[in-house]
Amino acid sequence: MKHLATHRRFGFFTLVVLILGTPLFAAETAGAAGDWLIKVDFDGRQMESLLIISKDAAGQYTGQTVGFWGINPLLDVKIEGDSLSYKQVFRFGGEESTSVFKGTLTGDKLTGTTSGDRGDFDLTGEKIKPLPPVVGSWEFIRRRNDRETKSVLTVKADKEGKLSADWTSQRGESKITDLNYADGKLTFKRTAGNEDRQFTMEYEMTVDGDELEGTVNTPRGTREIEGELIGDDLIGRWELSWETDRGPRKQLLIVYPDMSARFGSELIEKIDFEDLDDADGKVHFKLTRTFGDRTFETELTATVDEDDMSGRLVTNWGAEDVTGKKIAGMDDDEDDDDDDDDDDGDDD
Repeated sequence: MKHLATHRRFGFFTLVVLILGTPLFAAETAGAAGDWLIKVDFDGRQMESLLIISKDAAGQYTGQTVGFWGINPLLDVKIEGDSLSYKQVFRFGGEESTSVFKGTLTGDKLTGTTSGDRGDFDLTGEKIKPLPPVVGSWEFIRRRNDRETKSVLTVKADKEGKLSADWTSQRGESKITDLNYADGKLTFKRTAGNEDRQFTMEYEMTVDGDELEGTVNTPRGTREIEGELIGDDLIGRWELSWETDRGPRKQLLIVYPDMSARFGSELIEKIDFEDLDDADGKVHFKLTRTFGDRTFETELTATVDEDDMSGRLVTNWGAEDVTGKKIAGMDDDEDDDDDDDDDDGDDD
C-alpha cells in the first residue's frame, strides 16, 4: 500500500510538472514563440500554467517548463504549419515519466493533448500579449535653483490592453486626459493647479529602455523632459537556486513593469519592492497555492544588486538561503513639480 501511495503521488506531481509548466523567455507577438496561458482539467482539478516557446539564433525552437517543483526542459520541439509538438521527461525519486504533446495553433489559441503514462489530457491555451513598453511607474526629477522636486507617472494596462495613467507629485494628483500610445509614442494632457487657477500641459514622449523622454508644452513654452523607470533592476526574469535535503532546486521568478510577477507558474498580483538610494533594492512576496486538500505557502525576502539577488525563501519544508541571477530584462530631471504658486503653467 505504501508503494502504491508513493506511486500515485509521483503520478500526480509528474502531471503537475509535465502539464503545468512555465518556460520563461521573451514573448513574441506572432507564431508559436511566446508566452501561453495553459489550462487543463485533471480529475476535476482545474489547473493553470504558462507554456513559453522561444526561437534561437539558428531558427530552432526551444523551451522549458516550470511547474510547482521547478524547471523542466522541452525536447524535440517541432513547428510544422499550424502544428506544435514536443516531449518532456520528468524524474522523481528514482522514477521516470515521459509525456508527448501534440496540438494546433489557431491565431492566439492553442488546443491539443498531452499523452503519457497516466493517460491523455486535453489542453487549451491562449497567448499572453506582452505589456506595452510604456507600462510602469516613471519618476521625473526637476531641479530648479537649489530645489529638487519629484513626480511619478504610472501607466497601467487592463486585461483588454486599454491604458490609463496617474500623475502624483509633492503637490498631489493631476488629471490625465487624452492618453494615447501608438507607434512607440506616448501622448497625453495633464491638468494642474487649483479650483481658481488651472492650466493644461501637453506631453509627447517615447520609451528608450528604462527611460521615458520627450517634450512637454506648457503656457511658458516647450521644454525637454525625461523620466526613469522605477524598479528597473528588479524587472525581468530571474533564475533562483537553493539547496534542500533532497538536493538542489531551481525556480524562475519573472517580474513585469507593473510589478506584478510570477513565481514559477503562480501569479503574484503585486510584488513589494523598495528602491533605496543608500542600499540594495528590497524584494518581498508571499503566495499561497492549493493542490487538492493541501495548502503550500511560499515567502521570499531578498535584496537586488544589479543582476544578482540573494535572500531567504520560506516554504512548507522550511527556510533556505536563495540566490538569483537575472537571465533577461523585460524588459527631470525635467518634470514640473513646483511648490510655488506661479501662474505659469509650468507646475508639477
